[in-house]
Amino acid sequence: MAQPQEVIARDRALQGLVRAEAQSTESQRNLTEPVVQALLDAELFYLMVPAALGGLEVDGRTYLEVVEAIASAYG
Repeated sequence: MAQPQEVIARDRALQGLVRAEAQSTESQRNLTEPVVQALLDAELFYLMVPAALGGLEVDGRTYLEVVEAIASAYG
């Protein structure tokens, strides 16, 4: 199980990229390739996947904090 602080730190590290790509994301109505790749690299698509299956297995609160932070970066 990943530590919540570590996962949130990974998320915060992506906020500049997410902000920079916000206009393209909005016009394409889809995540841009750089954002998808950064989320994959940070393993943030695996937040709720059990650790036994290679996921981060975070609790619900951490999951919501990460989703909220990414969404607010599109602000």
